[in-house]
Order: sequence, then structure tokens, then C-alpha cells
Amino acid sequence: MEDLYKVLLGMEENTALELAARLSGPARGSTQVSFALRNYLSVPQWKAVVEMDQVPLSPFLHLAEHLGASLPPKMEARGTLGGRLVFAGSRWPQGVISVGESQVLLAGAPPIEVEPLDAIFNGPVFETSPSQVRIGKETMQLAVSGSLDGFRFQSRFSARALRLDSLRPVAEAARIQWLRWLAAGQWDGQLIYRKEPAAPGAWSGSGTLSKAVWQPEGLESPVRIAQARVRWEPDGLLLD
Repeated sequence: MEDLYKVLLGMEENTALELAARLSGPARGSTQVSFALRNYLSVPQWKAVVEMDQVPLSPFLHLAEHLGASLPPKMEARGTLGGRLVFAGSRWPQGVISVGESQVLLAGAPPIEVEPLDAIFNGPVFETSPSQVRIGKETMQLAVSGSLDGFRFQSRFSARALRLDSLRPVAEAARIQWLRWLAAGQWDGQLIYRKEPAAPGAWSGSGTLSKAVWQPEGLESPVRIAQARVRWEPDGLLLD
């Protein structure tokens, strides 16, 4: 034991340990993880690198649920992602993950088509490049930002002259209560899904509603709205 102790004390400080593993297959793409540890007898310095190519999106829905996201029942994601994340002595990554053209499927709703986007990670903070979302012939602009620390994020959907009858099946599946009560109309504005730490996700929004038919539960006759400014939060609705 004494001889071993002397050997350890005499090792050079640039002694390094390096490990690498690769997982690949036709249905799961390719993931490579490498780990390096240097100066582990003095001031340890470590770095891990995760590289992905053509990895399916679906497992990341389960990861989001594990982190606290409240997803609609039977929600599916189809598509692949790839990129490189570096963990340089920190649990928070640096890097870019690119998501190809993808689909989000909700029970009873038409497919939601999402154009390619990049997710940019800068420590715990992340954001996506602007992307376009299509539901049938209707389009919205999507931007996502948030933090991995406590897992909080915000998805912002911006629309112009969006036909609400096309959006209603998605609102039903995604449990966007206020939009479920609209049978017709057009929307100019924003829809926001916000998830805060230790709290369920919630929808809010603001914009202009026009040529709409609105009938919430408990109201005997529908309300026809020529045009109104709308702002709603999880706990209330304001029509102006």
C-alpha cells in the first residue's frame, strides 16, 4: 500500500482518463458520448460531449414529462434531431440541437407541422430559432425560450388572420379552454404556453378577435363578436 501511495503522488498532473460510448441503430439514429477527466490528482477538470445524429424525437416527450411538463394524452412527436452539446465542468450544456421538419400528433386533431428549427443552449438558458407551424392551411410563427434550472419555458405562437375553426380541434386536444368555446372567427395575436417550476403549464394570450361566435359552458345562446380586443390568463378573461 505504501508503494502504491508513492506512485500516486509521483504521477504527473496531466494524467487523463478518457471514455467513449456509441449507441446506434436503424430506428434510433446515432448517439455518441465522450468523457474526459484531467488533473484528477490535483484540480480535476472534466468535460463531457454528447453528439447526436438522426435521433427520434419521441423519447424527448417522455423526458419533458419527467421534468414536469403537462402534455395532452396520447401526444406523439415524429421527426429527428441532431447536434452537439458540451458539458465543460458543469451540468449545464453549451451547443446547438437542430430539429428537422417534424409533426406533433394530438388525439382527434389534424397533424401540426413544424418547420426545422435550432435549439440553442447557453448554460441553463435555451431558446429556439424562429420557426413556422402549420395546421392544415393555417400558419403560426413559433418561438420557444426557457431555462433548464428548475425547468421553466415559454412557447409563443404568433398568428395573423388565423381561422379559429381550423384551430378548434387542436384547442380541444390541448385543453385550451377559452378557444374551445369559439365556433368561428379569426385571430390576430399571440397564444402563449408557459411552464413555471413546481406548477402545471398554462395557456394565455392577447390579440384581436373578429367575426367570432363564442359560447362558453352554461351560456344558453352564442355571443356574436364583430371585433374585440382579448386578453386572457389562466384565471380570467377580458374582452374590450
